[in-house]
Amino acid sequence: ASGVSPTEEFVKRVVATEGDFVE
Repeated sequence: ASGVSPTEEFVKRVVATEGDFVE
């Protein structure tokens, strides 16, 4: 990936999941 760390990718998925839970 270009400048995207695995941690950042993980955080993005967590945020997306939280958004699902909120909705």
